[in-house]
Amino acid sequence: MNNFIDWDSLIVPSKDIQVTKMRVFDSDILVLDNVLTEESFSNLSEVSKTLSISQYNEPPLDRGFIDARFNGVQQLKPIVNIVLNCVRQYWSAELATDPDFTWAINYFKSLDTSLPFIGGAPHVDGVEGVAALMYLNKHKVEGTAMYKSATGVSRVRHPRQGMSNRYSHDYRFTAKNFEDNFSAREVISGEPNRMIIYNRDVYHAASHTENEHTTEYRRTLVSFYSALFSYSEAE
Repeated sequence: MNNFIDWDSLIVPSKDIQVTKMRVFDSDILVLDNVLTEESFSNLSEVSKTLSISQYNEPPLDRGFIDARFNGVQQLKPIVNIVLNCVRQYWSAELATDPDFTWAINYFKSLDTSLPFIGGAPHVDGVEGVAALMYLNKHKVEGTAMYKSATGVSRVRHPRQGMSNRYSHDYRFTAKNFEDNFSAREVISGEPNRMIIYNRDVYHAASHTENEHTTEYRRTLVSFYSALFSYSEAE
């Protein structure tokens, strides 16, 4: 069934997108609200419930939750254009899509509420370029947390730093993990029909407790872009 979804026709951008430029630690973040029309967002949210998903973390771990994704959406040009235009306008930079560019829909569900955590383990998505994440649930979720390490670092500058999960044994990130390894945490709320755009080298993670996503998956649409050119650096 997935092969017959006309993704680009499904996606209709809103004419009233609201963009907020935030400064979190030492990084700018763009927060876009009303990204799609109400009908388009509702349809996309419903479609995301029907896709074939699979667990993707290796190796398999004995965990009290499901961490899965659906890969392979290589279109969504209307949203790609939103990301490229916003970064051009608000960050004075040009982005490029990678040769193997694809969107992924990530899924999370808690299976064991006796396991305490405050979300996923902080990580980075790369050392250069931009990530875009859109919340697909029709109700508000806790969102995405940005982190500053105990040594004051919130962005990773070297490819060998921060690429692996050093802060918890698996997905679960507890309050104790935070206290031992980080000095600050700021959460961007996961509002329906909201997208956040951030640098891929920023420490971040899903923010939620073990009780938040027990009956319905946390669903987010994610894509990554390469940095192509910055006008500000050229001046």
